[in-house]
Amino acid sequence: KEFVNAIIEKTGSKLVICDKNGLDIGLNKIYFNDIKNLSGETQPISPPQTGSDDLAEIVFTSGTTSRPKGVMLTHKNILSNLLVLESSLERFNFLVRLITPFRIMCSVPYSHMFGQVTGIFIPIILGSTIYFPSELSPSILAEEIKKNRILTLIAVPRVMKMLADYVKTEFERRSKLDKLERKLEKLVKLPYPLRIPFLLDIHGFLGFCFWSFICGGAALDSQTHEFWRRAVYAIFQGYGLTETAPIVTMFSPFHHRRDSVGKPFPTQQIKLGPDGEILIKGENVTPGYFGDLESTNLAFQNGWLKTGDIGEIDDKGHIIIKGRKKEVIVTSDGTNVYPEDIENAFLNTEGVRDCVVFGIKSNGGEEPVAVLLLKPETDPERVLLEANKKLQHHQRVSKIYIWEEEDFPRTPTMKPVIYEIKRKVIEKLDKEKEVSETGDSLIRRILYKTTDENLTLGEGFGLDSLDIIEVACELEEKLGVKIDESLLTPDLTISELKRIISKPAKVPPLKIPTWTFSRLITPFRRLIMDFIILPSFRVFLKVKSRGIENLPRSKEPILLASNHTSDLDPVAILLALPIKYRELIAPAMGLNRFALYFRRYGRVVDEQKAVNEYTTSNRKVTPEKRRHFTVGIKGLLQIIGFNIITFLFRTFPLPQTLAYRPSLSFCGELADRGNWILIFPEGEVSKTGKIEKFKKGVAYIAQKTSLPVFPVGIKGLEEKILKNLRLLKRRTVTVSFGQPLTFSGESYEEFIDKLRERVMNLF
Repeated sequence: KEFVNAIIEKTGSKLVICDKNGLDIGLNKIYFNDIKNLSGETQPISPPQTGSDDLAEIVFTSGTTSRPKGVMLTHKNILSNLLVLESSLERFNFLVRLITPFRIMCSVPYSHMFGQVTGIFIPIILGSTIYFPSELSPSILAEEIKKNRILTLIAVPRVMKMLADYVKTEFERRSKLDKLERKLEKLVKLPYPLRIPFLLDIHGFLGFCFWSFICGGAALDSQTHEFWRRAVYAIFQGYGLTETAPIVTMFSPFHHRRDSVGKPFPTQQIKLGPDGEILIKGENVTPGYFGDLESTNLAFQNGWLKTGDIGEIDDKGHIIIKGRKKEVIVTSDGTNVYPEDIENAFLNTEGVRDCVVFGIKSNGGEEPVAVLLLKPETDPERVLLEANKKLQHHQRVSKIYIWEEEDFPRTPTMKPVIYEIKRKVIEKLDKEKEVSETGDSLIRRILYKTTDENLTLGEGFGLDSLDIIEVACELEEKLGVKIDESLLTPDLTISELKRIISKPAKVPPLKIPTWTFSRLITPFRRLIMDFIILPSFRVFLKVKSRGIENLPRSKEPILLASNHTSDLDPVAILLALPIKYRELIAPAMGLNRFALYFRRYGRVVDEQKAVNEYTTSNRKVTPEKRRHFTVGIKGLLQIIGFNIITFLFRTFPLPQTLAYRPSLSFCGELADRGNWILIFPEGEVSKTGKIEKFKKGVAYIAQKTSLPVFPVGIKGLEEKILKNLRLLKRRTVTVSFGQPLTFSGESYEEFIDKLRERVMNLF
């Protein structure tokens, strides 16, 4: 908030465009999700006359080694790079048409020029489709790349490394990692096309449509680059700065030497200063920093932009980056040490998640200090010894610091904020105490600050199912491992959690029945539902509707949140709705009714107890045979029942005792399709007839999808009434629809309390 307010003050901004969960800033706001609704309320205006030298945007630099500055970019700055890209892509127009639709996934934020060029401008030039991952955890990335048939992933180096580590972990789980590594080693000398038939396993894992990366924002480490190259994935790596809008060079895997960042774009000039600093001049170079003449003057030298990067230019014009000028460590004997060399040594050591190296004054010069993010149960001394073996004598590190937070502070492009890390380490040296901490994050408390490893996630930290899924997502993103959240229950201890992280088990995923939304299935279902199932229920149920006028007239996606009185609640809601709305409904279904089918998911304990009681009452066969026979028959019936209900009502599983990401992700897909998602926030049928406490899942979905939530109240269908209902006696049921509620940044608890109150007021 402080950062954003500083920008507003410096630029004099009058309007903020953000999402509904954005910062509370005292300016007029337009929310992203509301823009489409403004089109009918505003009059079109003619665009102003602009020249090539007019200001197009001000981009505030991410600031890894200094405080952010506002980079002014003109229309000419941005177009100078895009025109070169457009002319280059025209030569491959036939190839682009051949692989259409050209699907690109962008994991880089648009606040960065790299994200704008690759995620907005290039897709427009290509006429391609752009996808955005819901999360940056490697398992979600891999799943969405395969599911959406992505051709190219735009990513920063850290995301590429996380994805590579995830692929290795998955192959290790399947006991195939050694075989994969042997194949990559043996095939390295073969041409790319000849390798592919031998690497179908890894390409099948990520999808056969996926074949390339566009990487930028920082230097890609050699180990990650080599893994993807050997696996026959093309890596197009750019070098640039925000000040150059942003491209300076582009690396092609087919033409350039691998340790370089490619050759300069034709619209600019590059030379080296006396100290090896890369200097740039061209139409893409910024005119300066907004409202900061002093910084502008310091950034230029006789019309050349000083990049702050130390580099080399070989005889073929390739640019090789050696390091940052400001970060070069000069030891007491005058030797230059580049932090990147030391960081690579640590990053290639087992147990190291990430590393930052910088110099600290010592004995008339500087000495290199390494700050490490380690995986759980990693021995720091072993890491130091192994890393130093890979370094020359003058590069070796004598001091390491373990960063005890779950991650480094990072810029929007995932680069560590070096000046902030360095400040904290210096504070530790000055005060002779542990690294200063700015917060008490949950992950750090669980993994690093808890002394009693017998504490459970539930009782020890007060986590419920939704908290646990957020823990799983953060663990995946920070540690780069696949976490099966079905294993993370409130009863899980800290020691068990660490074992899961260090040796994650392979668990088959809970499949979402997307087949029921097929165009081939839909006509048969509508025929059976409209002419057989629903008319049959009308014999016993007289359903009255109230508040239909509150529902949207257009077929736009919404959430329906209803009290749960019986298993027939979805039927009552379908009967209450006009025919045109029924096909939109997709009810979420708990797993406890089909516990034997889902096995590890949902409330299996209650179902198992019922099975045991049934089998022990029959004494004609041994209890063991009786139990297996009964469970087998019951499981088969549940498989049949689950598929019939899924076919008829288009239900999808939403576990009650844990938050399962595929289910929550599928809610987003349903919203994209325009469906009405029906949720029962109580999680199970009320045993008392009263509305029980709502679970937080509906608030989570409302926040992530930005869908309005319509409260639904059902009266007259309580379980007790159904049990006492005579066969031919018709029962009157009232279904009421209330005014919508939208998630507007409050806590989950506050939202579900308001929603529950809205449902109760419908009676």
